[in-house]
Amino acid sequence: MIPRRLIPGEQFDQSARSQGNFTDAVKALRAKQMELTRGDVHTHVYTEAVKVTVDNTSGENVPWYGVLELGDPKQWDGGVMNEGQCNAFQQQVYLLGSKPGSSWLGKTYGIAQEPINADCVGEMLIMGLTQVKVYYPDEDSLNYHYAIPIENDVKKLQATPAGPIVIYWSEKVVGESWALVSVATIVSIHVHFELYDALTPGEMALAYPRWYDVETNQYVTDVDDDKSFYVSDILGLHRGRAREAFDSPHNEGSFGEAR
Repeated sequence: MIPRRLIPGEQFDQSARSQGNFTDAVKALRAKQMELTRGDVHTHVYTEAVKVTVDNTSGENVPWYGVLELGDPKQWDGGVMNEGQCNAFQQQVYLLGSKPGSSWLGKTYGIAQEPINADCVGEMLIMGLTQVKVYYPDEDSLNYHYAIPIENDVKKLQATPAGPIVIYWSEKVVGESWALVSVATIVSIHVHFELYDALTPGEMALAYPRWYDVETNQYVTDVDDDKSFYVSDILGLHRGRAREAFDSPHNEGSFGEAR
């Protein structure tokens, strides 16, 4: 059951079982925070709750704890605001909300704190802890601690090895699970990787992520094309060899960390 916010003055009678469940949840969150610090993807999150008013332009009704990609203020049309726009902007800011796109990099997302019908405005959280539904595509994904928006989906997130949203707790079942996540507009991520292509100074190369195995205390390359990404040497200082460029036991690509 998803908890709701109480109305000021409403009678509140909490059972011993409810108090015990709440205490267990807090302990689990603290344990998860400790666990996340031991992994290979380190996300530094600023968790103060921040909410904004959003104009739902997605064309779909967004449910409670739904997801929208946030854009410019509604009052801004791309140029210098006139007097009327300035007055409206100073009195109340409405951000435009649309369906999530194909890439989450450099984007800001909101989690609805109330149902928001199409072409209506509502409140969304852009920083802090909130409930949300997370989709786990398979058994392996149940070990992921991060989530990303799904293209054109306003109802849920998807679990992923690295992303802008931290999963603190979830039901962890294949398919859709309720979860408690930390949304942040300021996120710093770095990922261990192994090169798939050769890297030339100043150029880009395809790479695979490397995850920390707590049982062996070693990093293991995840050779999955769906999880591959590009790395770039923007300073032009480094070069690296491609995976399988040489015979075993020297067939590994160069290792590194991407930020």
